[in-house]
Amino acid sequence: MEPTGAKANPIESKGDDFSKSKLLDYDTVLHYIGGFGVFQLRIYILIWLAAMYCSVAVMSFSFTGAVLEHRCELPECEANEINCSKSVWTDAINASSYPEDTNAFRCRRFTNISLVEGFCTSVEDVKNETRCNKWIYDDSVMKTSIISEFNLVCDNAWVEPVLASAYMFGMVIGSVSFGAIADKIGRLKTFMVVVAIAATVQTAAAFSINPEMFFALRFFSGFSVIGLYQLLNVLGTEYVGSEIRLKLTFIQSIFFSIGSCSVGVIALFIKDWRVLQLVYGAPGFLLLLYWWILPESCRWLITQGRIKEAKKIVELASKLNKKTIPEHLLCTSIDEVAEQSCKNNTDKEETSASAKTNINGTMLDVLKNSILRKRALFMFFVWFSLAMSYYGLSMVVTDLSDNYFLNYELVMLVEIPSYIAGIFLVGVLGRRTILVTTTLAGGIGCLAAGFVPSDIAWLSSTFSLIGKFFVSAGYALLYQYTGELFPTSVRSTAIGTSSMFARFGTVLAPYVASLSSYGLIVPFSIFGAVALVSSLAVVNLPETKDRNLPETLEAAADLEKYRLKLPWCKTNESEQS
Repeated sequence: MEPTGAKANPIESKGDDFSKSKLLDYDTVLHYIGGFGVFQLRIYILIWLAAMYCSVAVMSFSFTGAVLEHRCELPECEANEINCSKSVWTDAINASSYPEDTNAFRCRRFTNISLVEGFCTSVEDVKNETRCNKWIYDDSVMKTSIISEFNLVCDNAWVEPVLASAYMFGMVIGSVSFGAIADKIGRLKTFMVVVAIAATVQTAAAFSINPEMFFALRFFSGFSVIGLYQLLNVLGTEYVGSEIRLKLTFIQSIFFSIGSCSVGVIALFIKDWRVLQLVYGAPGFLLLLYWWILPESCRWLITQGRIKEAKKIVELASKLNKKTIPEHLLCTSIDEVAEQSCKNNTDKEETSASAKTNINGTMLDVLKNSILRKRALFMFFVWFSLAMSYYGLSMVVTDLSDNYFLNYELVMLVEIPSYIAGIFLVGVLGRRTILVTTTLAGGIGCLAAGFVPSDIAWLSSTFSLIGKFFVSAGYALLYQYTGELFPTSVRSTAIGTSSMFARFGTVLAPYVASLSSYGLIVPFSIFGAVALVSSLAVVNLPETKDRNLPETLEAAADLEKYRLKLPWCKTNESEQS
């Protein structure tokens, strides 16, 4: 009941209108406490720090698993403390029937070597050779890596890409595992679970006794970290107003890139892979402190009928933001939501059952709705294509200079200007416009890089970095945009399912990148083509700029009216059901 003298209560509707009014109630409360103030800033600082930890976990293998330059160990030389450099083998190879390639001195050695005046420069018989069983590694990049420690080179070189992909395989499983859990038990509890797993396996990886152990721990690292990053996006999305939401997403991506850059900086000073892995992984345990300082999602609490907890958080937010919220918003509309949420399942009133169905929908309900099903399929493909292009470009663009660290930092740093541009453009352009532009421009950049003649390497690198610039901006937008297209009850699940398709793209990325052995035109053409096709998929999605987050299936489907009216993609009225 509404207090005497109060204005019309937004929750005073029946049936399906109840679910829509609940959405209106929370966004009305958000309007009074402020879409972004001290309360939300405090939350986002915590989110940004956690995002940096996620990026470190993703990129750490670039150095702990670095494939170091190596050559066969030569007992005849090493025993006499004589440095047999690559030039020894270059001369020998030139004088033999071997083709002039680097594998000849990396994986095979000549059997008879003589010392001439104390120098290891003479090969007596170039016809007799044997496989190496020990190696000498170049320690200019890292003193040790998991590759050098376990000699995962030559005949065992196949193990390296398997270890590299272990993280991606973990992400495939983790991306669909934690979304539904977060929708069921809450964002904060799920956050604690994934942080505990991530910090434990990341730290334990430093004590791996064999490649198999490292593979398993790396798998569970990807499994947990992707769940953590998804939760960060969901929590942030549900606590701020629509006018600032996407800008904060781009800022979060900047912190992600800063974390990625820090991986290389730390590796400049720590050259032992085990110590480096400890430094990368152990700080994750500090995130467990979030249990006492990070609040649960207020939107999620309301959907679960836990109104008293939601009310306390709203009161804290209004206090920190120095805002005053009308008492009737807390005492009437929220109480009525509680009354509706606490009804039993006896279906005494058809309208109450309908309301609960709308509020507590599942991903299966999304796929049953023709409008939301099409939307989900479009998003699945966009996630797949941008993820493959994003990670693939990072792998292909490696020849910008002869400096390994500089190459790495350039590929990571190019993302930051794209995110800064996104912050300024998001207030002018809509989500769909930005995503169409970035996928289209990113695809063109990739194609251009592939068709540049091989003798103009700098131009190819420039186009590929342009492609990475735009693809990075589009990829950063996906988490936020996906969250705005689906209702609260399945938001985390929808992001998780979409992310699963992205992981299929990341698993394929290294294999597509390896096609560069047939010419750069092959991987760049594939990355460019999928990006261009994804831009066509984005055109069919609704615009969510300045829209409230949909809290029900009906509200999410109703966003279809903000989609471009394309002649080849008409919506039938029957699809609304």
